[in-house]
Amino acid sequence: MYIVVTNELARFAIELSKFHIGERDDRIFGPFEEKYMAEEWVDNNCGSKYWTIVKLNDKHTITT
Repeated sequence: MYIVVTNELARFAIELSKFHIGERDDRIFGPFEEKYMAEEWVDNNCGSKYWTIVKLNDKHTITT
């Protein structure tokens, strides 16, 4: 699983260690099952100047 993290301004850095699945944050999108899916989302939807794709630990399951 992968997520896309966007950040227009460096001063609004995201502390991923404090982020909990299920919390809403307009800077984190996903999850995406495959990296190419996250890359396609960036290509088609991401207007942010700064972004990164982060691989999530596969040992944990995301539930909503």
